[in-house]
Amino acid sequence: METKALYALTNHLTDAADIHDIAAIAVSAISEVICEKTGCLCFDENGMPEKTFIQQVSKGKQIRWEAADPEGILRSIEGLRTGSIIGGEFQDWPIYGRDSTLGILRIPSKLEQPLNKSQIRLLHAMIESVALAMDRFRSAQERIRSREETEQERYRSNLLRSISHDLRTPLSGILGATEMLTSMTNKEDRRYAIIKGIEDDAHWLYSLVENVLSLTRLQDGKLVINKQPEAVEEVLGGAVDYMSRRYPAYDIEAQTPEELLMVPMDAKLINQVFINLIENAVQYTPSR
Repeated sequence: METKALYALTNHLTDAADIHDIAAIAVSAISEVICEKTGCLCFDENGMPEKTFIQQVSKGKQIRWEAADPEGILRSIEGLRTGSIIGGEFQDWPIYGRDSTLGILRIPSKLEQPLNKSQIRLLHAMIESVALAMDRFRSAQERIRSREETEQERYRSNLLRSISHDLRTPLSGILGATEMLTSMTNKEDRRYAIIKGIEDDAHWLYSLVENVLSLTRLQDGKLVINKQPEAVEEVLGGAVDYMSRRYPAYDIEAQTPEELLMVPMDAKLINQVFINLIENAVQYTPSR
């Protein structure tokens, strides 16, 4: 009888569509062979009890009830690895997965006859089968979610890469045109400052595009970092000089050691890091 009931439950669990379907199958089987009006309270993916639980009220009929004090139920089973907690209405048997609590099987407290050793042994076996089924479902959901996140990240990287490549061509044209115009315009001419501002902004946008492309290559594992000894003062000074021209309303200063400090780095990438840090500081600092 025990083997047959356990085999039937295991077979039915393989057809379950989700956690709640597993719970419904479990309470139906346990109500039939062990104790009528068995219920099951499922836990969410964060290990917290849901607000409602399912109960078998008669043959072929299940009802979902509101769970009284879910947080109290959670506290009551803390540290419990075997056995059950007897409350006013239910005797709660935790359903443990590999890494978390998956739910609680709820046996009515007021039984005409206490469960005998054979029934308890069968109940333990059924709870283990339910835990395995719930664990398999959660693992499958996690794999699906991981694949979806990977796909979304791949689509995002492809989109950024495509946009960045499309922006590089017109930016190169703008840079070439502004550099030619600045070389042809006298610095005293009021148009020089306008042209120079366009050139600086184009350089900044080009650097931003290159930064995005570097990020996508880094995520794809294709970024080649060209590390070589660089003077920190020169790399930092370049970033400060650029940002000072871009934000003339701010006094941007940086301090470096008096002695020459050579550090192995990719100067282009570190320069962008300094620019990003300074720009972030500018956004949250009032101008003079």
